[in-house]
Amino acid sequence: MTRVGAYALVALVTLVGSLTACGDEGPEGGPGNLSATLASPNGVEGAALLEIFGPGIESVSAVEGRLFQHAFGDTVRLAIILDTPGTIRFAVSVADTTRKPTAVVLEVAGGTNALRSGLAGYRVEGLR
Repeated sequence: MTRVGAYALVALVTLVGSLTACGDEGPEGGPGNLSATLASPNGVEGAALLEIFGPGIESVSAVEGRLFQHAFGDTVRLAIILDTPGTIRFAVSVADTTRKPTAVVLEVAGGTNALRSGLAGYRVEGLR
């Protein structure tokens, strides 16, 4: 390889490396809303008792049904009760969308309002 060819190769590698580094700035933080859905292995549900925790939770709202909530510190315990059995969905307003809260499923009632005997397979999608 000639000296000019070697310089051209070094310049090309440097250019490609700097272009790839420019696009890797990570997600932009700031306030926003996160959508969440209770994923159920049993289909439609009637109600759920959940707990979400993490820094910067500003508010929680139900997409459908009634929401009852109690906040303490960085934790919000919420009950969502649907008028008609369906998918339980809610929104969480946070101070920084890059610091997403964690959700725990505590209880679930099926479409007939009977508590589910177990919580295996339940999870909250969309927050993480």
